[in-house]
Amino acid sequence: MTRSCYATADTPRAIVALAAPFVFMIAFLLALTARGYSATDYPALIATGDLPWFPQVVGWFCVCVWIVRYFPPARTALWDGPCIISSDGQDLFLPNDHKISLASIRAVTIQRGGLRKVAYIDSDQGRIAVKLLFVRPSSDPLLRSLAPAAMAST
Repeated sequence: MTRSCYATADTPRAIVALAAPFVFMIAFLLALTARGYSATDYPALIATGDLPWFPQVVGWFCVCVWIVRYFPPARTALWDGPCIISSDGQDLFLPNDHKISLASIRAVTIQRGGLRKVAYIDSDQGRIAVKLLFVRPSSDPLLRSLAPAAMAST
């Protein structure tokens, strides 16, 4: 049985999100080796003051925030993609092997913030939030069409 896709993963952006911290770390190590140091010299460089500690703390903090913020949705986009939300005509299949009946869907809302995009699916089972950070923008109308009012008008 074929499935209809309602949310297509934006795979290139997800790959960039997963690769970026590693690229930054490699660039930092290359900068150290260009100056004649190795990765093992890093703590000593900070202790002696050759590398100022404040930019190092800010840099490591940013890498950690990036990993916490972007790795889970990027992993979902790659693992559950290329179709993150799909339907077989009776059930709606969501990430992490979650499924709900299409007949039980009452409303679908998509909220966007500065660094987030979440689809809220109201159904008889309750409200389900699906993070859609790495989903193509062309998927928005398809997701909204899951609501009964949108299905009745088509």
